[in-house]
Amino acid sequence: MGTSGLRIAFFSDTTGEHSLSAHCGRILLPLLASEHSIEAFSDSFAAETGCVPQHHYLKAYQRHREDPFDLFFYQLEDGRRSRFVRASIGLMPGVTWFHDLFFQDLGPEATHTSPWENSIRQFYQPDIPFADRSVAPHQLWPRAFRELSLSPVNLFSSRWLLAESKTMISSRLEAEIGAHRSELLNIPVQAVSPAPMPSKETLRVAALSGSGLEGRAHKLLGALRGLKHPWHLTWVVEPNQTTGAETLLREFEAGERTTIRSEEHTSELQSH
Repeated sequence: MGTSGLRIAFFSDTTGEHSLSAHCGRILLPLLASEHSIEAFSDSFAAETGCVPQHHYLKAYQRHREDPFDLFFYQLEDGRRSRFVRASIGLMPGVTWFHDLFFQDLGPEATHTSPWENSIRQFYQPDIPFADRSVAPHQLWPRAFRELSLSPVNLFSSRWLLAESKTMISSRLEAEIGAHRSELLNIPVQAVSPAPMPSKETLRVAALSGSGLEGRAHKLLGALRGLKHPWHLTWVVEPNQTTGAETLLREFEAGERTTIRSEEHTSELQSH
């Protein structure tokens, strides 16, 4: 482990089989650990072995008091496994790597039933009354306004996310010039050069993505539908994404050439 670099608290899901955060962590942590001192924090109490020390995220601030970190780094994506990340971003802001900007998951309880939106309005209009403590507001807006505003440095794993983040302008303090920095940091993948396929051989494609807008599955299905070459898609989704995946396959008339796989079941889809 490096001794001359930064001391980094690395917040990320580490166990999710379909998690972009876990995938990126497995690739990047060994590389980062060669030059920096890193401790990883997740929502798992299980003792894990790896290239860096790993703890439950509730221990992060004890470790920070004992041996202060130079930087808090967060990987953020949609889903329950990132709730602890969304909560921690507000407690100790740092560098946040966004894999999603639109959330289906509401997030940790303290953020989606808190009056923070009302507090922002009060900042600009002091005559607005305080929220009634007996009525918990419910934040339904799916964009990551809160997470973006709390992170002084925002990284995005695709150009689309970076471009979309620039449209999320509001009257919040993060709109001030120079308050935040945004950069592109692509998901690390290993480059391969597949050999040309015989024209009659079936092209077999595997995809791991959500069925919503963030998963960009509509782009993949549109490209596959335009191929003249025979193909078959195996699409791995979370169990709660199968209905949306089936809807997209009907839309693109791709059910007969697609197999959906999830943690709970595998189904051969037929177009209707």
